[in-house]
Amino acid sequence: MDFTLHSNISELVFSCRDGVTSLCVVFSSKMSLRALLGNLPDEIEQADGSRFAVDLESIGTDKVRIYVDGQADGEVIRGFYFNSSNRMTILKEYKRTDVKTEVAIDRYDATGALISTDEPEVASDSSCWTGSQEILDAATDAMQDHNVIFLRKCDKDQSYIRIMK
Repeated sequence: MDFTLHSNISELVFSCRDGVTSLCVVFSSKMSLRALLGNLPDEIEQADGSRFAVDLESIGTDKVRIYVDGQADGEVIRGFYFNSSNRMTILKEYKRTDVKTEVAIDRYDATGALISTDEPEVASDSSCWTGSQEILDAATDAMQDHNVIFLRKCDKDQSYIRIMK
């Protein structure tokens, strides 16, 4: 990543999915995401919001993960998987629930057909983190100056650490 983009990062999200760790960078502008990725898929170009994110380890793969602010009422985040031709393969809508520390995720295929509904993701504490101890230690240290949130998927081996300015 070009060092000039570092000052435009508003948040880091570490993910551990089935033992594989990745890092998602969150920018406050689409322009920064474009500077990193080049041409953005139409779904991202048309999105509004103040958070535009990409999973760095997914860049250059056939499963590029890009996230934007929710685009509909009750939607917190909208996540996309794109193939190497910038065609959307999966859409994920992260919805608010009645429980303040939880979101429910609906997953759709490229045609809009529902794959799954209401997959729960909940806030937790540091004990939910399944990734490396070094990342957990760094996140714990970051708590002095940053807001740090731990999350986990209830139905999958996935945990997350959000570090925000």
